[in-house]
Amino acid sequence: MRSLIIPAYVPTQGLEAPGWSEKGLRTASFFAANLLLFLLVLQTTTRKQDVFAYLKVMANVSAIYALYGLAAYFAGGEYVLWFKKPDNNDIALSSTFMNRNNYATFVGLGLLCGATITIDSLLTRARGRRPGESHLRRLITYPGGNIWIYVLGLILMTTAAILTASRAGVLAISLGVGTLVLLSLPRLRPSVRLGILTGLAASLLVLISISGDLLLDRLSLENGSGVRLIIYDLILGNWASNPLSGVGLAQFDSLFSVYRAENIAQPILRAHNDYLEFAYTAGTIALFFLLVPPILLTRIYYRRLSDGSGPYPQFTLGIASSVLVGVHSSLDFPLQIPAVGFYYAIIQAMVYSLTRPVSK
Repeated sequence: MRSLIIPAYVPTQGLEAPGWSEKGLRTASFFAANLLLFLLVLQTTTRKQDVFAYLKVMANVSAIYALYGLAAYFAGGEYVLWFKKPDNNDIALSSTFMNRNNYATFVGLGLLCGATITIDSLLTRARGRRPGESHLRRLITYPGGNIWIYVLGLILMTTAAILTASRAGVLAISLGVGTLVLLSLPRLRPSVRLGILTGLAASLLVLISISGDLLLDRLSLENGSGVRLIIYDLILGNWASNPLSGVGLAQFDSLFSVYRAENIAQPILRAHNDYLEFAYTAGTIALFFLLVPPILLTRIYYRRLSDGSGPYPQFTLGIASSVLVGVHSSLDFPLQIPAVGFYYAIIQAMVYSLTRPVSK
C-alpha cells in the first residue's frame, strides 16, 4: 500500500498549519474538561451513598435514552430528535446520537452501571437475608429502590445496543459485561453463578432472535474493514515522520481530505482507531499520558479486588468500563465524543473515590 508522506509542521494548501489550531484548541479543551470533571466528581464524592446515587442516575438516564432510541427506531429511524439523518439508508438505532457506534459505547457504559446495581443487589440479598425471608422478596427489594426497575432498564439498554447494529460496539459491550460478571462470580454462591450465566445467555439469545436481524446482517458483511486497514497502514507508515509531537492535534480530517490514498473514494474524517489517530496527530508522548491513567486505575481496582477490600462490584465496574471503552476505541472513535468521555470520567472518579476513606 502507498504511504502518505507529509513533512511535519509544513503548511499546505487546504491544510491548517499543525500545532494549536482552532480545532486543536477545542480538542485540548475537551480532554481538559474530562480531567476537570473527574476531579470535580472525586472531590464531591465523600460518602458511599454518593457513589450509589451516581450509579442510579447514570443507569436511569441511559435507560431513558434507550427508550427514546427504541421509540425513534420503530417510528422509522430516519430522525435524530428533529434532525434528519444524513444517510437515508442508515435506519439503525442511534438514540440522540448521529453515529450509532458512539451511541453503542454510551449505552454500554449505562448498561454496566445498571448491571453493577443488579449485582450489588444480589450480594446485599445474600448477605442480609433475614431468617424466614424469601429469596425472591430479598431480590426485588433493594435499599435504593425496587431492583426490577433496573432489570427493566438492562433489557431496554441491551435491546438498544443490539439494534445499533454496531459490530465493534456490541463486541466491546459484550467484553465489558463479561468482565463485570466474571470478576463478580467468584464471590457468589454456585447456584447464583449458574442462575446469572443462564439468565444472561438466555436473555441475549432471545433479544438477538427478536431484534438482531440488522446486527446479524452487518456481521456477515466485510465492507469497511478494508478501508480501515488502508488507513491504519497510512498512519503507521507516516507516524515516524514526527513520532513524539505528531503532525498537529485534531488535524486528521484535514490531512486525509487532501492526501488520502487513491484507493479510498469516500471522505475520511476519523481514523476509526483513537489510539492511532492520537499518536499520529498529538504524538506518542500525548498518547502515553492518555493511556497511563486508566491503566493505573485498573491496577488499583484489581488489587482491591484481590485483597478483598471495599465494595467490589464498583471496582469491577471501573475495570469493565475501561475494557469497554478501550476495546471500542481501538476500532472506532468514542474517546472523541463528549457524552462518552464525560460518562467514562464520572465512572472512574466515583469508583476511585472508594479507594479513599469515605463516610458510610
